[in-house]
Amino acid sequence: MRNRLYFKTETDPLEKRAFDAIADETKEVGYYDLVQQDISEILEFEKEFDKSINSIAIIGIGGSSLGAKAIYNFIKSVKNLKRKLIFFESTDPIDISNNISQIDIKDTHFLVVSKSGNTVETIAVFKYLYSLQGSSKKYTFITDRGSSLEKFANTIGSKSFFIPSNVGGRFSVLS
Repeated sequence: MRNRLYFKTETDPLEKRAFDAIADETKEVGYYDLVQQDISEILEFEKEFDKSINSIAIIGIGGSSLGAKAIYNFIKSVKNLKRKLIFFESTDPIDISNNISQIDIKDTHFLVVSKSGNTVETIAVFKYLYSLQGSSKKYTFITDRGSSLEKFANTIGSKSFFIPSNVGGRFSVLS
């Protein structure tokens, strides 16, 4: 059963129409249902995650990284975390070099995040990092089903997780 945001008012028909529009939107826009998402596959993946990994590199741009970065920056200020997260959000060679200098590439897991699976900047940074660390076990892809990233992940034998098709990329942190 879907959670519905609905407010009934007898005195303001404009307000009622606005809330009715939101209720109708919940039928099509997927982020309303994300709290009910089945995460059992992610929890199983976490159980098998290589415990020797010291850093996680997020390769993504815009909505594919900003939400995770905001959550990470909040949590790391109040909790001692097991792993460091590094965000590769730019094709700037200086930025990439600085990020690489902060990790031991052998002890890093890479999350490649692109809703469409064809974000040019994300693919470029991923290809470069893959040329430095080409073990398929070190990569996980988060994308749309059927995207070029999923196809590449399947080709090299890496794990993929999927952003629901009716959830926009900027909400990928919630999925």
